[in-house]
Amino acid sequence: MFDTVVLGRSCPKKEYETYAPHMRMKLFQAQRICRDRKIPLLIIISGVDGSGRGAVMNLLSEWMDGKFLHNFVFWQPTDDERERPLEWRFWRCLPGKGETSVFFDGWYGSTMRQHCCGELDAKEFLSRMYEFKGLEESLALSGMAIVKIWLHLDRKTHDKRLKNRLEHKTLRHFTPYDKKTSGNYDALVAAASQGITLTDRNYAPWTIIDAADANFRNLAVAKAIVDTVNRVLPIQKAREAGLKIAAKAEEKLEQASLSFASPEAHQVGEAADATAVQDQKDPKKGKDQKDGFDNAHAADTAYVPTQTGTGMQPIERRGFLATVPLTTLEAIDLSPTIAQDEYKKELKKLQEELQDLTYQAYKNHISSTLIFEGMDAAGKGGTIRRLLAGVDARISRVIPISSPSDEELAHHYLWRFWRHIPRSGFVTIYDRSWYGRVLVERVEELTPRRDWSRAYEEINHFEHQLTKNNNILLKFWLHISSEEELRRFKERENTPWKRYKITPEDWRNREKWDQYLVAADEMFLRTSTAYAPWHILSAEDKKYARVTALKIWRDALVRALEAAKAGEK
Repeated sequence: MFDTVVLGRSCPKKEYETYAPHMRMKLFQAQRICRDRKIPLLIIISGVDGSGRGAVMNLLSEWMDGKFLHNFVFWQPTDDERERPLEWRFWRCLPGKGETSVFFDGWYGSTMRQHCCGELDAKEFLSRMYEFKGLEESLALSGMAIVKIWLHLDRKTHDKRLKNRLEHKTLRHFTPYDKKTSGNYDALVAAASQGITLTDRNYAPWTIIDAADANFRNLAVAKAIVDTVNRVLPIQKAREAGLKIAAKAEEKLEQASLSFASPEAHQVGEAADATAVQDQKDPKKGKDQKDGFDNAHAADTAYVPTQTGTGMQPIERRGFLATVPLTTLEAIDLSPTIAQDEYKKELKKLQEELQDLTYQAYKNHISSTLIFEGMDAAGKGGTIRRLLAGVDARISRVIPISSPSDEELAHHYLWRFWRHIPRSGFVTIYDRSWYGRVLVERVEELTPRRDWSRAYEEINHFEHQLTKNNNILLKFWLHISSEEELRRFKERENTPWKRYKITPEDWRNREKWDQYLVAADEMFLRTSTAYAPWHILSAEDKKYARVTALKIWRDALVRALEAAKAGEK
């Protein structure tokens, strides 16, 4: 790859002094465009050691608006970063809408250097490259402009600069891998070539720059950033226009669906059916000629939630299909119960077991992330309280998820969840979670179809990151019947100390029960993976759901501790 890079290019001082002010203005304007159009701009500066990555970061700080520019260096991970998934340290630093973040080496630098120094095998290196590619695709599709720059030097120039740096011990320019990679130029270039090939995509292309001459390097870096903004800008405009067109098309489709399912249309359909049936009768015998077909069932009806546009509207269906479960949740057996005496006994036993197991997990650096989803009034809060009773408060926390803040809305929707990922050994419980993207945001049409439909893959990638880092991830759906939800709603309204739990929004959500069933069904289908399966619990009896959730977590902790013990041998 680097054989095709034209090396030895330079820009004389006089020409640089002529072009630099012009390029600086264009760079400032590009940043201002991103600011005005609320485009997050991510700039990754990577390259061989001695190529001037630090000097480029200083240049960008000088040429761009510092109020909206944030520089981040990713060298050796801190203790806090080592106790979390690899991508955690990067997600926390991603730019919000209109902001610019400059990453020194980004997620590539340490991975490439670890590989060339033998600290990372080929399998893990490739795995990380594919993960980085998926991360960049997700960010780009969410509207982020990504600039990836590799500053290159030929071997002779590289060795000369590294020798000078190491001999004079100029710590200001010293990086943790200088000594390790100083004699591994070929290995680093090979790793970089492979990594760049795997992650060079149209949504986040690489720009390789000859960095031997500082003047040429500076102008080329500025031009690469300006070109990226110019490339992304029409895409964003087209996306905005496309969303408006899509919204209008979906509105028309929904109106057509409503018209199709209206009583008037239904009556016309019945009349047509009656005419067709009459035509098939034997005029002499007056009997239906359809072999074995009983038209009596045609009067039986049921409603099938079906998708129209971004939201969903029910359409009518008939016959034996009315008794067939339409979704996963409709097939759940809601009859299991547990006697009060047995419940108290089991609950106490499980909580005592969890006290010991979570402490053992803490000592073995095994963290737990538990999320709870389900219909309103399904008992999520009560189950969480019983879980917490079995955990030391010093190593656990609950994250209630509600409407995102302005800061959270300015970032990728997963950003708010990455911030709360537990450290090794700690426990984090989410009351609602990132699945709101494919549930409430889908049903209430708060998010365009193209965004929520993409979220399934993004969530799977996110959860895979969590489970790779010695983290137990458990996903619970607490399910109740529509009748039980209504009973609990009324109970809350009639009980003074429970009245705060019921809101007008709960009643509005209830009106879209069928739509939520369909959304949840697709969610289970597309996000229940081998490493993060869904646990659907019958919560018609709250006590039964609580005990079941505690058992599942207990068993997961036992398996994780056994695996950790086996790994030590």
